Amino acid sequence: MKFKLVHNKEIHLVKLDNPTLSALKAHVKKVYPQINSNFKLTYFDNENDEISLSCQEDLQILIDEAHHTVKLQVVEQLIPSQVEQKMIHTYHTCDGCQIHPIIGSRFKCLECPDFDLCESCQSKNLHNNHKLFKISNSQELEDFQKSHSQKPKPFIQREFHHVGPFPHIFNHFMQIIENPKFKEIKETASTVASDLINVIKTQMEIEKVQEQEKPQEQTQQFDQLDFPQTCEVQVDQTQQIKEEIYVSQPEIQELVQVQEPINNELQDKVKLLAQIVDCSEQLAKEYVELFKELPLEDIVDIIYNQK
Repeated sequence: MKFKLVHNKEIHLVKLDNPTLSALKAHVKKVYPQINSNFKLTYFDNENDEISLSCQEDLQILIDEAHHTVKLQVVEQLIPSQVEQKMIHTYHTCDGCQIHPIIGSRFKCLECPDFDLCESCQSKNLHNNHKLFKISNSQELEDFQKSHSQKPKPFIQREFHHVGPFPHIFNHFMQIIENPKFKEIKETASTVASDLINVIKTQMEIEKVQEQEKPQEQTQQFDQLDFPQTCEVQVDQTQQIKEEIYVSQPEIQELVQVQEPINNELQDKVKLLAQIVDCSEQLAKEYVELFKELPLEDIVDIIYNQK
């Protein structure tokens, strides 16, 4: 029968012909040499309940019901005396094996904002590209908080990967936006823009008031004028206009006499076009005015071609 052993994301496959609980535990110690001797084997049934294998009868029930490879979880149990001696990091999870909480020494990365390793993952040389600070007791935790908690983090320009044309321009633009100095400049520019808008509004209100005062000034100037002289000037101008109109009246009469036959011809043309193309006189009038320089036959051809 095949068993799949899982411990801290490390998986091993074992095949036993006549499996026993002691044989399985012996194989666990073989594949996980650093594991604590106080561990247990568990599995999840069809109802997703975690079942512990505490004796051979539990294992035999699993063998009788299973028809394929069985996945066993290797759960490490700490001895009470060891728990008292080791520090429990209640609010921290190992970023290597995801164990929570971290019990024992916690290795805090000094460069990443939130990265911790347990003793087992640190011994595997994980995350060796950054410096780690070991915290295994309250004194080391206090030392870490004093030396690193209030230390300001320097601004680091990140490289952005842009798909498309001009990637260097995009990267430069994103680096400018993320720079803290850019935020200060942005706030200053916002203040200046707000002040400028207020100045423009004030100037517009002043100009509006001045425009309202202009009619009043013109009225005052009109009141100060010599009214009799102004009336005489206006009378002279009216007389001159009347004379010009009287002189030009014969010419206007001639224009009216010439215009009357033209209007009569236009109306006849409109009526004839309405009869030919079978449309209203209003529509025929629009055609005639549109093509007034063309003869009636050409206008008819244009209308039929348009249809």
